[in-house]
Amino acid sequence: MDAMREAGIEDVPVVVGGIIPDADAESLRQAGIAAVYTPKDWNLNGMMRDIIVLVAERHGVETPVGA
Repeated sequence: MDAMREAGIEDVPVVVGGIIPDADAESLRQAGIAAVYTPKDWNLNGMMRDIIVLVAERHGVETPVGA
């Protein structure tokens, strides 16, 4: 995240996933990670909906109905 900020990349939501302990997930969010998904969160439709909302919010676009 620091490297992205230094490069002037701040409008891209960063999403991570994997086997990530809860404490680490919280640290990642505090560092600026937009979303953290672990195997217990596995719901592909829900994750894609979340990503659509994240991108829409970052670009000032109204979220499509149902998203």
